[in-house]
Amino acid sequence: MLLLKGAAFARRLGLGPVIDRVRPAVLKRVGRGRAEVRGMVLEAETVEDRMYYGQLQGGREGFMADLFERAVEPGSVVADVGANVGFFTLLAARRVGPEGAVYAFEPDARNVRRLRANLARNGVEGVVTVVPKALSVADGVERFYVREAGDVSSLYADEPYDRVEEVQTVAGDRFFAEARAFDVVKIDVEGHEPAVLAGLAQSLKRPGIRLFVEYNPGALEAAGTRPEALGELLREAGFSVQVIDEEARTLRPLDGRPAEYVNLYCER
Repeated sequence: MLLLKGAAFARRLGLGPVIDRVRPAVLKRVGRGRAEVRGMVLEAETVEDRMYYGQLQGGREGFMADLFERAVEPGSVVADVGANVGFFTLLAARRVGPEGAVYAFEPDARNVRRLRANLARNGVEGVVTVVPKALSVADGVERFYVREAGDVSSLYADEPYDRVEEVQTVAGDRFFAEARAFDVVKIDVEGHEPAVLAGLAQSLKRPGIRLFVEYNPGALEAAGTRPEALGELLREAGFSVQVIDEEARTLRPLDGRPAEYVNLYCER
């Protein structure tokens, strides 16, 4: 764990390239491995994977995961937008069963590889469609700022990044006009949340939809969005908006702008 914390601290100091050079040797000594979280086996490929899985085992977003599992019923259709390595995708996949479906949107090629490995490890490939694109307002190609801590790579250059790639985007309403209509959506896309919601404007009009949305003021500002606009967009779409309070394990109304990132639970 000290090794993981040291690697994360070094990246914050701008030493990502150094970490990347020594990673193969470190991984050879540390060894690739697996972690079990909430009954799911997750493949650890990098030091960052081990850190992320350790946080999940320690309860990161634990209350949100409970709420998410309750929202997903057998036969549900779920969209995991910003699937990362598949934690919420797997939670959904084991709940929907063979009659349901999960669409996992993830533009980071490294994360897609790990996502597919985790799906195979847990035997749920049959209900998950992996979409290696960023959900957005239109089909196209965008610059993608990759950070080795893969859960904070972004379409916006808001933090020091390790490299820039191009990724494909897909219009949400167009995609779901050709796919099964969703019941539950999780959105965690580092400031791109308003664009995702705009791209799903028609799809979100169906009754009974439940949303889990990250609200990160810093990432929204980096994307050129006034942070308060996210809550306003959700309310204008007819959703009640509540903060998922992880510490108190309760839901409370969104009141003003949070000081740090929180997750929102939204329903009609």
